[in-house]
Amino acid sequence: RHTLGDPTMSTVSTPLCPRCGNPLEACRDDSALQRCAVCDGALVAQSSLQPLLEELAGEFSNEDSLDDVILAIPDKGKRVNCPQCRSPMENYGYLSMDTVHIDGCLTCNVNWTDANELGVMAAIHARSMMGHNEIQTRSHGDEDQDAHFRALRRIRRSFRRMR
Repeated sequence: RHTLGDPTMSTVSTPLCPRCGNPLEACRDDSALQRCAVCDGALVAQSSLQPLLEELAGEFSNEDSLDDVILAIPDKGKRVNCPQCRSPMENYGYLSMDTVHIDGCLTCNVNWTDANELGVMAAIHARSMMGHNEIQTRSHGDEDQDAHFRALRRIRRSFRRMR
């Protein structure tokens, strides 16, 4: 049984990905992060989200420009149920921005992030840690995607090493 968030919550024995239905795999010894190997979504305990973002933000080197545009991840639109308690999750913009929409379960204190969302959140977090509060975002389809996708590939490699 992999339990994230509130340890007193009764949870399902094998949490399934709310997007594709495949079993979630623990990525860390403390089970604070569970990942879907099929769609790259992740279930993160709310208490572990900040430390995880700080760790992933460290993947950004000095070569990454603070002025590079961060591309918004389109919201999938379909609301998901919590992999632990199966209740509908709340959907909200990370840091109240429309750049990334994540799903959260207030009962279990967990967040669901779809593929690439943790990477974009880490990029935003890295910039805020460096005091860069002006974050330029654009919708997909606009120019300047190369730096964005290089950063996401670097974050994705780091994320996969956490297994």
